[in-house]
Amino acid sequence: MKKKNWPKAIREMVVSTQHDALWIAEHMPAKATTTGQRKLQKRHGTPREFALALIRAIGEISILEAQTAAEKYKREWERAV
Repeated sequence: MKKKNWPKAIREMVVSTQHDALWIAEHMPAKATTTGQRKLQKRHGTPREFALALIRAIGEISILEAQTAAEKYKREWERAV
């Protein structure tokens, strides 16, 4: 079932959870400084943008899945030269 078809109480809970999960993106890099990072940015955005997209997906994915994916992408970003 798509989010827009969820009961109002569930939608409100998901929005509240998404808001509470903003801490995932707070300390993520927001600017590319290497060629490798610029390539990643073109494909997936900066780690902050990627984390925010994951946060918007909460409800379809869990907070743990969002956090794990954001941290994995951040590690890939940091290794990109």
